[in-house]
Amino acid sequence: MSDFDLSQLLMALSGKKKPVVHELKWKIAESRSSAPLEDAETTVAQLKKICLFKSGGEYYDTIYTKEYGDGVFAYFIVRTDKRTEKETLIFDGYMVQEEDEKLGFDLETGFAMMKNLASMGYQQEFAREVTEWHFTYHTLEISVFDITDFGAFVQVSMPATKIESIRKLAEKSVDAFYEKLKVQKRDIIPTDVITLQVMLSRQAAEEQKQKTPKIGMKTPLKKSSADAKSLF
Repeated sequence: MSDFDLSQLLMALSGKKKPVVHELKWKIAESRSSAPLEDAETTVAQLKKICLFKSGGEYYDTIYTKEYGDGVFAYFIVRTDKRTEKETLIFDGYMVQEEDEKLGFDLETGFAMMKNLASMGYQQEFAREVTEWHFTYHTLEISVFDITDFGAFVQVSMPATKIESIRKLAEKSVDAFYEKLKVQKRDIIPTDVITLQVMLSRQAAEEQKQKTPKIGMKTPLKKSSADAKSLF
């Protein structure tokens, strides 16, 4: 007797058809958004009631960037754990859908590559001191960042998928999550926290450059800082 699928037989006898799941040829890319917080620890206490806590820590980071287009970056983060002083090299290329194994070297032995990041097209952007907390909420990845001299932010990540219905459910989860935190839609920034910090630091540097007059030139007019959302 040939093998058969009992679930398919029962489905056929009941007259019900198995729902068809349509997959796209290409993945819908991971998508991230963020919002400023008044206080990181207050938000973390709230998230521990509605999310699954995964990890956290206090770090010194040096951020290296490679720009692929207007506001599109890949990052290397040289990270030192404050408590253990352990150093790690982290790659984040979600915007360009780049994965670790495509980089041509093993990240576990990546310290030898730190001096060669410039030859790979990466430039040192800035150093920062940060405390992080990471959670999961349904299918979403949630992170809270408290960055010295920059501020506190929550970041929400929707995973990449080939199924449109899953992405739509994820989008509804994002809306529900922000509502639980009482974050207004006008305060949601359509990018991740590192990119936000990169763009704002570059803007500040450019404004400072414009304020510094060259010899024989008049001081340019003052320009107010643009709202973070206008950068994206």
